Amino acid sequence: MRYSDGQEGRCVIGVLMSYHGWNGKDDLDTTKRLLAALVELKDAGIDEGLLIDMNDSGYTFDEIADYLDRVEK
Repeated sequence: MRYSDGQEGRCVIGVLMSYHGWNGKDDLDTTKRLLAALVELKDAGIDEGLLIDMNDSGYTFDEIADYLDRVEK
């Protein structure tokens, strides 16, 4: 239920938010970062629920990145 562990560790959605400039702190700007990340996922045809499930099931960063690389753009 958190995008960051407070020690520079991030879940898959947290990494996407960081790509959009999120600094890892929960503040009002977090909502804008999350919305930007979700729009980016939708536009790319990526199921955010699947990414969350992969993250929560213990997939590694590299495994999730490999999945994203295989998604047809």
